[in-house]
Amino acid sequence: MTLSVPKRDGFRFSWPSFTLMEGETPLEGIRGFNIKPVVEGRTETYGRGRFPNGFTKGTIRYEGQLVWQLDFWNDWTKAKGEGFLDGIYSFTGLYEEGVDRRTISIGGVVFTEADSPAAQGDEGLSVTVPFKCLEYTENGISPFQQVAR
Repeated sequence: MTLSVPKRDGFRFSWPSFTLMEGETPLEGIRGFNIKPVVEGRTETYGRGRFPNGFTKGTIRYEGQLVWQLDFWNDWTKAKGEGFLDGIYSFTGLYEEGVDRRTISIGGVVFTEADSPAAQGDEGLSVTVPFKCLEYTENGISPFQQVAR
């Protein structure tokens, strides 16, 4: 008897199959990862009539968060030194299970804040670090059309 494996978008992934890297170095202690593209200011455009002709493109923003085990987060910030929140970073994520593989690239990452949790209990402490970024691609494809600047 085989157990069913949950699927997301037709791909079978489990958390251990995800690796987040800074350059060629895998980051340890990552417990969660989330990124979402946000479009702000997308409004209708009108001509001479009452019915809309289309939509404006709006402005694009990428935001997300990393959930890190506290001891690994402390090691990473210590290695970066003073002013780690002022740094701009690039990360690469790899989902891999069997023949299914998905690569994400995140460039221009800036952490917006970092909390310092303290609690009692039998579970390890984790820190949630929200970030914003300038570039995001999944398997080399951007969710939005690139326009020449």
